[in-house]
Amino acid sequence: MEIKGKVLAKEGAPIEGATVMVVDGPGSWSDMAAITSKTGEFSLDVNEAGVFKVSVFFNNQSKNYSLEPSSKNQEIVFK
Repeated sequence: MEIKGKVLAKEGAPIEGATVMVVDGPGSWSDMAAITSKTGEFSLDVNEAGVFKVSVFFNNQSKNYSLEPSSKNQEIVFK
């Protein structure tokens, strides 16, 4: 299972180089993080279904989001 997504600026442009980290959720997930690509995309492998709390860190700011494993990219607008 994967949590897949795309981090976007509020204007809709992809954000490259943001850190996306699981901070809470079901199962084992310690030290699970990814860096967004040029297109703002990331993927995190998880062992269980459920809702995961994910933090996005970029330019000395962080925001939290709730995401579930999905085969499709979930858009995260980083405001």
